[in-house]
Amino acid sequence: GGGYKGTFGDFGLHAEAGTIDVEDAAYAAFTGAFVGGTYQMGDYLLHLTYEMTTLEEEEYDPIPTALESTGGEITNIIVGVRKDIGFSSAVKFEVHQYDTSEGYKPANVAAADHSSDDEYSATIVKVAFDTMF
Repeated sequence: GGGYKGTFGDFGLHAEAGTIDVEDAAYAAFTGAFVGGTYQMGDYLLHLTYEMTTLEEEEYDPIPTALESTGGEITNIIVGVRKDIGFSSAVKFEVHQYDTSEGYKPANVAAADHSSDDEYSATIVKVAFDTMF
């Protein structure tokens, strides 16, 4: 994989792409990428990121069916703001919108509860306080 991160005045750009495929691993091979931008306004940093992951269909033996991957795609759009507090702390607020394609099975969904026609969607709000000592 590879990536890029750069700033242009108050604007920033970050992107990364990669793939992982380990033979006989207990997880599906995947390819993923993200691209995003930032805008710095004093102590506030606004950001928008788009992320995409493609999982390959995998079957494992003798690993239980719950760990098998039906393949599919996951997309995630993140909108957020960070407020710096002093030199070593920040408050963060983010909204994530996750969506999956048909055929994707989350790890916590039993095989009997899953149809290949299912699509999943979730909106997650995250609030965090980060500090470094």
